[in-house]
Amino acid sequence: MERRRTYVCKRARMCSYLVERGFMPYKIKPDCDNPQFNVYLFTATPELYKAVMAFVSDRQNNEKKEKPQ
Repeated sequence: MERRRTYVCKRARMCSYLVERGFMPYKIKPDCDNPQFNVYLFTATPELYKAVMAFVSDRQNNEKKEKPQ
């Protein structure tokens, strides 16, 4: 039996970003580290990782623009 690889997303904003791009979490469960919050479980694929990297890159670029020189 093949085991499914999982990407654990702890950030609701990133989850929204991924859902907007067509990725759907297969499960939502309480965060083990902080049960007040949820984690979103996605099937790990190269396409998902590309979208995650795009999200991180966009956030970093936005932070650089907001910092005064």
